[in-house]
Amino acid sequence: MKSMKKIMSIMLAMVMIIAMSIPAFADETNNLTINTAAGHTYEIYQMLVGDVSSLVDGSGVLANVTAGTNLDGTVDAFTAAIDGKTGTDLSAAALAKIKDAPTATITGDGTAKTQAVAPGYYVVKDSYTYTDDNEKLEEGQTHTKAVAYMVAVVGDTTMDPKMDVPTIDKNITDTDANVALETGESKKTDTAAIGDIINYKAESVVPVTEGYKYYYYVVNDTMSTGLTYNYDLAITIGGEALSEDEYTLTETDQGFKLVVKDMKRYNAGDAIEITYSATVNENAEIGTIPNTNTINLTYSNNPSDTFDKDKNPSGEPDDDDVVGKTPDRVTKTYVTQVTIQKTDADADIFLAALQGAEFKLTGDGLNDVKLVTETTFTEATNGTYYKLKDGTYTEAAPVEATANNKGNADKYADDGKMYKPTTTTNVVSVNDNESGSSCNITATVDPLTGKITFTGLNAGTYKIEETKVPEGYNKCADIEFTLTASQTGATNLVGGDITWTSSNENVQPGQTAGLFETTIENQTGSVLPSTGGMGTTLFYLVGGILVIGAGVLLITKRRMEAR
Repeated sequence: MKSMKKIMSIMLAMVMIIAMSIPAFADETNNLTINTAAGHTYEIYQMLVGDVSSLVDGSGVLANVTAGTNLDGTVDAFTAAIDGKTGTDLSAAALAKIKDAPTATITGDGTAKTQAVAPGYYVVKDSYTYTDDNEKLEEGQTHTKAVAYMVAVVGDTTMDPKMDVPTIDKNITDTDANVALETGESKKTDTAAIGDIINYKAESVVPVTEGYKYYYYVVNDTMSTGLTYNYDLAITIGGEALSEDEYTLTETDQGFKLVVKDMKRYNAGDAIEITYSATVNENAEIGTIPNTNTINLTYSNNPSDTFDKDKNPSGEPDDDDVVGKTPDRVTKTYVTQVTIQKTDADADIFLAALQGAEFKLTGDGLNDVKLVTETTFTEATNGTYYKLKDGTYTEAAPVEATANNKGNADKYADDGKMYKPTTTTNVVSVNDNESGSSCNITATVDPLTGKITFTGLNAGTYKIEETKVPEGYNKCADIEFTLTASQTGATNLVGGDITWTSSNENVQPGQTAGLFETTIENQTGSVLPSTGGMGTTLFYLVGGILVIGAGVLLITKRRMEAR
């Protein structure tokens, strides 16, 4: 009997030793350490709790599992939903089982933060709220991106959540050096002529889509009315061109919307490149007002969002879907103009704005079309203009000659009709548009104002030449000048503001910055005698005097000989 008691005592001791080697700590807590990012908020939801038992290899397992304070439903339903997964690859069904306020909340500041929690399974929601001055948001409006992680805490645990907001950038890829690059290879500002083609490249990378049932990726591009989209978009991901069935593209003259249908099929980090172009058109803003091209990206930021492919096969989010939007990236293209004011240096009431002159503008900053504003006159009973004999018009009434005033009625056309002006804008083609050559365009001054406006010029070197001179005036000297542009205020998001300058002090901005003006005065010339005029009479008079003189000399000589 005594020996049996000893055996039982030994066995009981061994059981106690074994029990001590596999401890269960129902009330034990562990440290959950999160390597936080500044501006991020981490909400910790307790989904399952249990006892941690140590295995032979030193790892831990969760036993006696029960529902945590944030679990909405049964343990079996939740474990079936998570399917043994951790990290961000969580099903919408698993995320839908979260209830109540989080067990704990950590505000990130870029350092490691530790929270004591009971052993169990936790969902950690990492959210990041941001605003951007470039986006025209309502006051107080923000964008929020969130990612949910499943974390098993069976001992002290450290997690390193990585959540980057997707980005997209766009630059002008033209090789001209009219405006210097702003930052590194970034170029968001340039100058152009009407008719020029502006080439763009948008760049992004495939985002991390783990944990999402579907990932929305929508590129939105909008051009101002001075730019016309050329319907030439091409997209590559990871260096491979996408086929038309891999994206949805909606295009208009003022831009496009590009929807990549299934972003989850691509590798995170692969380069995305989108190339396209626009043409500067006749509606372009002129001077210091830019012609803009704006791009942004709409993307998924809610892993629990349920996407119904049958409901929306285009892959574009509905209005009630939770998505984020990147800050606008804006390129700016500037165009300028030159106005010639033709005047008479000896001006009277009619010729202050000298009419009838024709000028040619030659330069390397011209392209397909230029705008020339002209005024035509039509007969109208309510007209306010009179027609002059030289084909020009004036609002000044004719004055008949009197004893004290020579009048001016003789300068007016004798039809007695009245005329009304109509100002139109004509599209005029240049004469030479070969690459690298100097193009030119010729126009006549406006009969009402004596002006020509050449609209739609790029930075470059130009020459103004008078090709038709009003009758009775001398041809003016050629005017040569170079237009240049410099910028300030450019950022990685938005192009800069332009300041235009001219190399010729006689071609300078007028009342509106960036719009150049020059005044050309014509001098009346020294008029040669005309046939039948005073010049011929003078020849006859001098000849007669010589003949008479010769006769007098002959008679005098004969009388002297007779003596």
